[in-house]
Parts: sequence; C-alpha cells; structure tokens
Amino acid sequence: MTARKQTGTLAPNPDLGASMPDKTEIPTPKTDTPTPKPEPATPAPKEIPEPTFTLRAQDRFFLVILAAWIQTARLAGVSEQKIKGAQEIYIRADEWRAKNPDRVKLPD
Repeated sequence: MTARKQTGTLAPNPDLGASMPDKTEIPTPKTDTPTPKPEPATPAPKEIPEPTFTLRAQDRFFLVILAAWIQTARLAGVSEQKIKGAQEIYIRADEWRAKNPDRVKLPD
C-alpha cells in the first residue's frame, strides 16, 4: 500500500483506482434558503405490559379457581399436556394446604 501525502486536500487513493475530490470541489449548501422543518413523526405507541393475575395456594379460592380453569380448558380443547400440568399443581397445592391449614386465608 502506498502512503498518501497529508495536505489540505485529499490525495489520490491508489487502492481505489481513482482520486478523491478536492474539498473545494464539494458544493456547499446554500444558506439563504431556510431548511424546512421535518414533520413530527408519529410516536410509536408504548407497549402495554401484558396484565397477569397470580393466585397462590394459600388463597382460599385457589383450588376452586384452578379446578374451574382445568374444566374450561378441557372443554376448549387445550392440550392434555397443559391440563396435566395444571392438575399436578392442583395436587401439590392441595397437599401443601393440608400441611399448612393455618396459612390458608382470604386474599389480602
């Protein structure tokens, strides 16, 4: 690679096979014409986080609500794998509640 001479103008670049323009050849924008202001862009809508509702085994309504969900999901055609997972949670919650009856309560 050949070194380029450093001056106020750009020296030819032998790697590109053409010379770069002298900076006096680059047109400057006219300043007497005002630059139009761009229209404000429509802001992207802020994504709203998906609402969730959490139930805990300590909630007195937990087993009833989960049983209703399982029944509704089965009627709606939800996969057996998903239903089986919910049934396993139902069994675990029922066991936990039997061991912790003093912790089962109405929602706060």
